[in-house]
Amino acid sequence: MSNGVNPAEPKTTLQVPNASVIKVVRDVWWYTKRHTNVFLVADTSGSMRGEKLAQAQLALHAFLRSDSRRYRARGSD
Repeated sequence: MSNGVNPAEPKTTLQVPNASVIKVVRDVWWYTKRHTNVFLVADTSGSMRGEKLAQAQLALHAFLRSDSRRYRARGSD
């Protein structure tokens, strides 16, 4: 056992629910969840130049595109 995880577990696996069940759960969660503000902060210092910054930008854009109806984005320098 490493880090409190037993690789032999779980012995019981759950079936993936069908698409209609997933949609209902997602919709209920959307209407009942507590809305919050999330701030994404990106390091743009010299150490992030080149590929590191490009990868960070791609990740931030992918996050915001993942479900545009859920997020209100504002940029800041």
